[in-house]
Amino acid sequence: MLKFVLDLFFPPVCGICGKFDKKWICENCREKLNLKRKFIITNIYGKEYKKFIFLYLYEDIRNIILDYKFNGNSYLYHTFCRLILDNNQFCE
Repeated sequence: MLKFVLDLFFPPVCGICGKFDKKWICENCREKLNLKRKFIITNIYGKEYKKFIFLYLYEDIRNIILDYKFNGNSYLYHTFCRLILDNNQFCE
């Protein structure tokens, strides 16, 4: 019941295009985000770092981050969560 009321007042919409989507990010926008994974083993100042990972280029999600931080669009946390959880195979 509570979820229904919350969805009524705060409907699940894609954080990028604004279309209704229960996953908070539509497939079209997910494909548009240029998903590029990088794994780099590097040696910096004698310490070896096993992984350096980035899932999305900053240029691809910059506007979403700025909207979240400075324009009061707190609902975008759902989009960020979905993007991270969809790529949870990289979390160790």
